[in-house]
Amino acid sequence: MKNKLILGAAFLLAAITESLACTNLIVGKGASVDGSVIVSYSADSYGMFGELYHYPAGMHEKGTMRDIYDWDSGKYLGQIKEARQTYNVIGNMNEFQVTIGETTFGGREELVDSTGIMDYGSLIYVALQRSRTAKEAIQVMTDLVKEYGYYSSGESFSIADPNEVWILALIWHLQFVYHRVNCRNCIIVCHRFVKSWVLSNRSSISLWILILTHGPLAIQRFL
Repeated sequence: MKNKLILGAAFLLAAITESLACTNLIVGKGASVDGSVIVSYSADSYGMFGELYHYPAGMHEKGTMRDIYDWDSGKYLGQIKEARQTYNVIGNMNEFQVTIGETTFGGREELVDSTGIMDYGSLIYVALQRSRTAKEAIQVMTDLVKEYGYYSSGESFSIADPNEVWILALIWHLQFVYHRVNCRNCIIVCHRFVKSWVLSNRSSISLWILILTHGPLAIQRFL
């Protein structure tokens, strides 16, 4: 009961702190009752209600190219090489239960790479089509931005499979960092760059809210 009250208080604080933010809730397998990994993703963007993307699995001829369009604006960004095999994706999860959510933390406009081809939305869905694990998704995403450039602003991606969860933070000029979430943790990441990684308490499950204010990172511990 205590844990439920703490979790409810954490949700309320997150809602008050950033009511207009894309938010990811992450629950490690050691923190859930049945050992499940849980990632929720709310995309607070008016006009996107009711959309459910589907990318069927397929085999592709060598040399096939894929058009990339900016997820937010629909602007054509360029082409990338298509993988020989792609996996079935519905929404933000593929047939191997790899799932990816995001929350935008922005950045300085003068650092925008206008020549980049991979925007944050395309990174999500291309990675889901090419990955069987969360680690593979991270490799795919970082390889894509190294080869084709990154068009979007700062993003924090929550990347999970049935066994583990990773957070990948990506900004312009190919700067990125990733870290595996401790399996005994519950984390809410909301519209902010995670500058400090969460460590679990040895004796109990730690629940943290990670919020970057205009000043230092505020990390509030509830348990």
